[in-house]
Amino acid sequence: TIINKANYMSSSESTNSKQLQGYLSELRTLQLKLESAPVQEKMEHSLSIQEQKKFIQTRINLSTNISELESQAINEIADKLQKNESALRQGIASLSATIDRLASSIETLQGMATLIGTISRIIA
Repeated sequence: TIINKANYMSSSESTNSKQLQGYLSELRTLQLKLESAPVQEKMEHSLSIQEQKKFIQTRINLSTNISELESQAINEIADKLQKNESALRQGIASLSATIDRLASSIETLQGMATLIGTISRIIA
C-alpha cells in the first residue's frame, strides 16, 4: 500500500500539468528564436520602422504572457505544496530517522517510496 501511495496522483491534474509544462517549453523556444540575432537582423532589414516597433511590442507581449503562465504553474505547485506540507515534513522526518538508525533496507525503501509519492503529488 505504501507503493500505491507513492504512485498515486490524479491523472487529470498530471495531464494538465504536463500539458502546461509542454506549452511553456514550446513558448520559451519561440521566445528565444524571436530574440535571436538572425531574426533581429532580418526584422531590421525587412520591416519599416513602424513594423519594427509593432514586432518589438508583440514580442514583449508574448514574453509577458509566458511569464504569466509560468507564474500560474508556480502558484499551482505552491498550492499543492501547501496541501501536502504536513505529509512532506512527516516523510522527510521519517526517512531521516530511518537512515540515522540504519534501519532495514525494506523500511528505508518504504520511507523513500512514501516521500516520493508526496513529492509526486506536489509536482504533478
